[in-house]
Amino acid sequence: MKMAVLGDEDLVWGMMLAGIRKARITKGPDDTREALNEWLRSPEIGVILLAGYAADQVRPFLSTVRKSRRLYPLIIEIRDESRRESNQSDPVGSERMGGTHGEGSHG
Repeated sequence: MKMAVLGDEDLVWGMMLAGIRKARITKGPDDTREALNEWLRSPEIGVILLAGYAADQVRPFLSTVRKSRRLYPLIIEIRDESRRESNQSDPVGSERMGGTHGEGSHG
């Protein structure tokens, strides 16, 4: 199974350098939804990495997808700068992810 990434230029180019070839820079909610629909239908995509801001743009759509109880592809939201700066809640969990950035670490 392959991975795909959807987000801003920094995230997409970084993941492409890491070897992910299915990638798209999102240009808004319609573009995000279109890419997700395409990748959700593809049997070769097993994991979709999705920038947090892009996930926020299509939150109702993502809720519908998650309620369908499909195992694949797995959609993983990646925390981005806008979440860090605005202190929005992180669906991944700041306690688990925060230690790498000095936030939420218990020491």
